[in-house]
Amino acid sequence: MDDVIGLIVILSLVVVAGSIAGLIALTKVSTLKQEVAALKKQLHAVIANNASQQQTQPHSVAQTVQSQVARPIELARSQHA
Repeated sequence: MDDVIGLIVILSLVVVAGSIAGLIALTKVSTLKQEVAALKKQLHAVIANNASQQQTQPHSVAQTVQSQVARPIELARSQHA
């Protein structure tokens, strides 16, 4: 009988630990979704800016994209550090 009670206690602890881990994962996924949405907005702004710059000033697209996208990525990384 003591073994059954011990098993029930262990099972209960596993369920509680799993619930806590699930809640933590859910909040992290929510945060990641928000960050992805913000990065998508930045990317669309860079693409729109590049399109307008290409009409006025023809030059290397790779240089423009690299210079404009590198800074937001660095900012995003510094916020997580």
